[in-house]
Amino acid sequence: MRLWRRYAPAAFAALAAVGLLSFLPAAAEHKRAETEVAAFRTETIQRLTNANLVDAFVALRLSGSIANVKWSQAVLSVELLIDGAEGRSGAWLQDARKLIRFSFEHTGNVNRLIVRFKEREQAGSRLLLAIDVRRSDSWLQGSPEELDNADPIKDPLWKKRLRLNFSPYYFAHLYNLT
Repeated sequence: MRLWRRYAPAAFAALAAVGLLSFLPAAAEHKRAETEVAAFRTETIQRLTNANLVDAFVALRLSGSIANVKWSQAVLSVELLIDGAEGRSGAWLQDARKLIRFSFEHTGNVNRLIVRFKEREQAGSRLLLAIDVRRSDSWLQGSPEELDNADPIKDPLWKKRLRLNFSPYYFAHLYNLT
Protein backbone atom coordinates (compact mmCIF):
# COMPACT_ATOMS: atom_id res chain seq x y z
CA MET A 1 0.00 0.00 0.00
CA ARG A 2 2.80 2.34 0.79
CA LEU A 3 4.27 1.74 -2.59
CA TRP A 4 1.02 2.67 -4.24
CA ARG A 5 0.94 6.02 -2.44
CA ARG A 6 4.44 6.79 -3.59
CA TYR A 7 3.93 5.92 -7.25
CA ALA A 8 0.31 7.06 -7.71
CA PRO A 9 1.11 10.77 -8.20
CA ALA A 10 3.92 9.91 -10.64
CA ALA A 11 1.66 7.51 -12.57
CA PHE A 12 -1.11 10.11 -12.67
CA ALA A 13 1.33 12.78 -13.95
CA ALA A 14 2.62 10.38 -16.63
CA LEU A 15 -0.93 9.57 -17.82
CA ALA A 16 -1.80 13.28 -17.92
CA ALA A 17 1.35 14.04 -19.94
CA VAL A 18 0.58 11.25 -22.43
CA GLY A 19 -2.96 12.54 -22.79
CA LEU A 20 -1.80 16.09 -23.45
CA LEU A 21 0.86 14.94 -25.90
CA SER A 22 -1.77 13.10 -27.95
CA PHE A 23 -3.50 16.44 -28.67
CA LEU A 24 -0.34 18.16 -29.95
CA PRO A 25 -0.32 16.63 -33.47
CA ALA A 26 -3.95 17.66 -34.02
CA ALA A 27 -3.22 21.21 -32.87
CA ALA A 28 -0.17 21.42 -35.10
CA GLU A 29 -2.18 20.10 -38.08
CA HIS A 30 -4.87 22.72 -37.46
CA LYS A 31 -2.25 25.49 -37.34
CA ARG A 32 -0.57 24.21 -40.53
CA ALA A 33 -3.92 24.15 -42.38
CA GLU A 34 -4.37 27.84 -41.60
CA THR A 35 -0.94 28.78 -42.99
CA GLU A 36 -0.72 26.47 -46.03
CA VAL A 37 -0.38 28.08 -49.42
CA ALA A 38 -0.85 26.66 -52.88
CA ALA A 39 2.15 25.02 -54.50
CA PHE A 40 1.56 27.05 -57.66
CA ARG A 41 0.82 30.66 -56.96
CA THR A 42 1.40 33.68 -59.08
CA GLU A 43 4.10 35.98 -57.87
CA THR A 44 5.06 39.34 -59.18
CA ILE A 45 8.48 38.80 -60.65
CA GLN A 46 10.70 41.84 -60.28
CA ARG A 47 14.04 40.20 -60.99
CA LEU A 48 14.40 37.42 -63.49
CA THR A 49 16.49 34.49 -62.29
CA ASN A 50 17.02 30.90 -63.34
CA ALA A 51 14.82 29.92 -60.39
CA ASN A 52 11.75 31.87 -61.56
CA LEU A 53 12.20 31.71 -65.33
CA VAL A 54 9.63 28.96 -65.89
CA ASP A 55 7.08 30.62 -63.60
CA ALA A 56 7.50 33.90 -65.47
CA PHE A 57 6.84 32.32 -68.86
CA VAL A 58 3.87 30.31 -67.64
CA ALA A 59 2.30 33.54 -66.37
CA LEU A 60 2.81 35.28 -69.75
CA ARG A 61 0.47 32.86 -71.57
CA LEU A 62 2.07 33.28 -74.96
CA SER A 63 0.20 32.05 -78.03
CA GLY A 64 3.34 30.62 -79.62
CA SER A 65 4.96 27.48 -78.24
CA ILE A 66 8.21 28.10 -76.43
CA ALA A 67 11.02 26.26 -78.19
CA ASN A 68 13.94 27.65 -76.22
CA VAL A 69 14.67 30.25 -73.54
CA LYS A 70 18.12 31.37 -72.57
CA TRP A 71 18.86 33.75 -69.71
CA SER A 72 22.48 34.88 -69.52
CA GLN A 73 24.20 38.08 -68.41
CA ALA A 74 21.03 40.25 -68.48
CA VAL A 75 20.14 39.01 -71.98
CA LEU A 76 16.89 37.13 -72.41
CA SER A 77 16.71 35.09 -75.63
CA VAL A 78 13.44 33.43 -76.55
CA GLU A 79 12.53 31.19 -79.48
CA LEU A 80 8.83 30.79 -80.19
CA LEU A 81 7.29 28.33 -82.62
CA ILE A 82 4.30 29.68 -84.51
CA ASP A 83 2.11 28.31 -87.25
CA GLY A 84 2.19 29.87 -90.70
CA ALA A 85 -1.25 31.42 -90.17
CA GLU A 86 -0.06 33.09 -86.96
CA GLY A 87 2.86 34.58 -88.85
CA ARG A 88 0.55 36.11 -91.43
CA SER A 89 -2.04 37.32 -88.94
CA GLY A 90 0.42 39.13 -86.74
CA ALA A 91 -0.34 37.00 -83.67
CA TRP A 92 3.41 36.95 -83.15
CA LEU A 93 3.25 40.69 -82.46
CA GLN A 94 1.02 40.11 -79.43
CA ASP A 95 3.61 37.72 -78.01
CA ALA A 96 6.35 40.25 -78.75
CA ARG A 97 4.41 42.96 -76.89
CA LYS A 98 3.95 40.69 -73.87
CA LEU A 99 7.63 39.81 -73.81
CA ILE A 100 8.73 43.44 -74.15
CA ARG A 101 6.42 44.56 -71.35
CA PHE A 102 7.52 41.75 -69.10
CA SER A 103 11.21 42.29 -69.79
CA PHE A 104 11.38 46.05 -69.42
CA GLU A 105 8.36 47.13 -67.36
CA HIS A 106 8.07 44.26 -64.86
CA THR A 107 11.67 43.21 -64.34
CA GLY A 108 14.62 45.37 -63.56
CA ASN A 109 17.46 43.13 -64.63
CA VAL A 110 16.73 42.35 -68.30
CA ASN A 111 18.85 44.67 -70.43
CA ARG A 112 18.29 43.02 -73.80
CA LEU A 113 15.50 40.92 -75.27
CA ILE A 114 16.02 38.83 -78.38
CA VAL A 115 13.00 36.99 -79.73
CA ARG A 116 13.13 34.63 -82.69
CA PHE A 117 9.89 33.49 -84.23
CA LYS A 118 10.12 30.20 -86.09
CA GLU A 119 7.56 28.39 -88.17
CA ARG A 120 6.72 24.93 -86.93
CA GLU A 121 7.44 22.27 -89.55
CA GLN A 122 7.42 18.49 -89.55
CA ALA A 123 11.18 18.28 -89.96
CA GLY A 124 11.93 21.04 -87.47
CA SER A 125 11.51 24.78 -87.71
CA ARG A 126 12.46 27.70 -89.95
CA LEU A 127 13.29 31.20 -88.83
CA LEU A 128 10.63 33.72 -89.84
CA LEU A 129 11.61 36.89 -88.05
CA ALA A 130 13.49 38.22 -85.06
CA ILE A 131 13.34 41.26 -82.82
CA ASP A 132 16.05 42.78 -80.65
CA VAL A 133 15.03 45.32 -77.99
CA ARG A 134 17.31 46.91 -75.42
CA ARG A 135 16.54 48.65 -72.16
CA SER A 136 18.59 51.63 -73.35
CA ASP A 137 16.26 52.22 -76.33
CA SER A 138 14.89 55.74 -76.04
CA TRP A 139 11.34 54.78 -77.09
CA LEU A 140 11.07 52.56 -74.00
CA GLN A 141 11.89 55.53 -71.76
CA GLY A 142 9.32 57.73 -73.53
CA SER A 143 5.97 56.06 -74.03
CA PRO A 144 6.20 52.29 -74.42
CA GLU A 145 2.39 52.07 -74.71
CA GLU A 146 2.78 53.31 -78.30
CA LEU A 147 3.72 49.73 -79.10
CA ASP A 148 0.05 48.75 -78.68
CA ASN A 149 -0.90 50.54 -81.90
CA ALA A 150 2.31 49.89 -83.79
CA ASP A 151 2.47 47.94 -87.04
CA PRO A 152 6.15 47.07 -87.43
CA ILE A 153 5.57 45.27 -90.72
CA LYS A 154 4.37 48.44 -92.46
CA ASP A 155 5.89 51.17 -90.31
CA PRO A 156 9.65 51.59 -90.87
CA LEU A 157 10.01 53.52 -87.58
CA TRP A 158 8.77 50.55 -85.57
CA LYS A 159 10.76 48.13 -87.69
CA LYS A 160 13.84 50.13 -86.71
CA ARG A 161 12.84 50.48 -83.04
CA LEU A 162 12.32 46.74 -82.65
CA ARG A 163 15.34 45.93 -84.82
CA LEU A 164 12.94 43.71 -86.68
CA ASN A 165 14.50 41.38 -89.21
CA PHE A 166 12.51 39.16 -91.54
CA SER A 167 14.06 36.09 -93.06
CA PRO A 168 13.77 35.73 -96.81
CA TYR A 169 11.62 32.71 -96.07
CA TYR A 170 9.04 34.89 -94.28
CA PHE A 171 8.12 36.81 -97.42
CA ALA A 172 8.79 34.06 -99.96
CA HIS A 173 6.78 31.37 -98.24
CA LEU A 174 4.11 33.17 -96.26
CA TYR A 175 3.24 35.77 -98.85
CA ASN A 176 4.10 33.67 -101.92
CA LEU A 177 6.54 36.25 -103.20
CA THR A 178 9.34 35.24 -105.46
